[in-house]
Amino acid sequence: MAIFRRAANPALAACARQASTAAPSLLRLNEVVDGVRFRTPTLEDARTMFEIVTSGSLDDNSAYAYMVFSTHFASTCIVAEEPESGAPLGFVMGYCPPTDPEAFFCWQVGVTEAARGRGVARRMMESLCKGLADTSGVKYLEATVTPDNEASRRLFAGFGRRAGCPVKVTEDHFPQAMFPPGHDAEGLFRVGPFEASDIGAHDSGRA
Repeated sequence: MAIFRRAANPALAACARQASTAAPSLLRLNEVVDGVRFRTPTLEDARTMFEIVTSGSLDDNSAYAYMVFSTHFASTCIVAEEPESGAPLGFVMGYCPPTDPEAFFCWQVGVTEAARGRGVARRMMESLCKGLADTSGVKYLEATVTPDNEASRRLFAGFGRRAGCPVKVTEDHFPQAMFPPGHDAEGLFRVGPFEASDIGAHDSGRA
């Protein structure tokens, strides 16, 4: 029986080698900094993330969404907790858009009442973005924010200030007409470019 072998394609072989060497490492965090543990979430964190959201004023997503983010997108999410008791303090969840892999799009930030005033949201964001810049080459932070969400606007503007990089805001990125009644338009924050070493390097003590 004759056996036919397809001739090797040098161009395809080169692409395969490039893909195998260019694939970024998945970020895995687990560190205690100034009395707070920052780590990559697991499925067991999904319920807590959901409860943080539903107990406050954040936009609700389904419980299933937090299960997906804490598993499929765990490497682009972070949770904060008390290092001894494991009591939850907050989370950041997001993803790197396939059309813009150098950007981290922050979907949601949530903190508990016990975490307020401790800079937990800022520290989670900086820890996550430093890790993503190191492992995946992320250079931009993106998020959409309503005009009245002053806390989030300060968070993203402050990130840019402490990293010494531009903060571009495009209002009405998602116009009000696209949302159900009662929901405001959302403006797009795009912060960057930055390197891992830039993040927090220009901290003046301001939030």
